[in-house]
Amino acid sequence: MSRSTVSADQEQVGTKLRDAQTELFDELRPFLFTALEGDHDTQVAQIVVDQRTLDSRALNRLQVGDSLQLEARINDVVQLVCQGKVIAEGSLIVVDDMVGIQIGKKCD
Repeated sequence: MSRSTVSADQEQVGTKLRDAQTELFDELRPFLFTALEGDHDTQVAQIVVDQRTLDSRALNRLQVGDSLQLEARINDVVQLVCQGKVIAEGSLIVVDDMVGIQIGKKCD
């Protein structure tokens, strides 16, 4: 297989992946962008990356600048939560120098 054929195949796969992601996002749009009344700073969705249990003493000792290490790593599965309900799962990814989520499946 020539280099141009591989490149064309990769481009075709990339296009199909982007189309599938767009279709999934369109399905999730009603959950994510519901009409908001009043305060437009209302939190609509959360991405649950990790959860920690801290006792009250540990919480009270937290200071500005303290760090809490997360167990989550790139490619770990995370949940997209809207109004307390898991609506999708995806993987943590790196986009440029930021962390993002790539939607993997829609949850009922």
